[in-house]
Amino acid sequence: MKKLFKTGILLLSFGVLFTSCRDEEKTKESEIEELMNEPGAEVKVSDDGSKIKIETDDKEVKIKIEDGEYKKKVDSDEVEIKVKEEDGEVKTKIDRD
Repeated sequence: MKKLFKTGILLLSFGVLFTSCRDEEKTKESEIEELMNEPGAEVKVSDDGSKIKIETDDKEVKIKIEDGEYKKKVDSDEVEIKVKEEDGEVKTKIDRD
């Protein structure tokens, strides 16, 4: 009985360890969908779909995708964040007001 209890506790601790250490990185698509589903969000998409502009009550997000290049600009009252991804290289610039 003791051995069964110890094995159960060991398996439970490994299960908690592996699920809590998972990488929870969001994909670009899921992040865009999340922004679009915010209450009061105003979404504008260009005709060819390469530019997306999402305005919420507290921030404005502009996303541009063309020629394998991904650019994202988040502008809020406190901070402006620019992210550029090109050929697997990610550059981030943060400006605080």
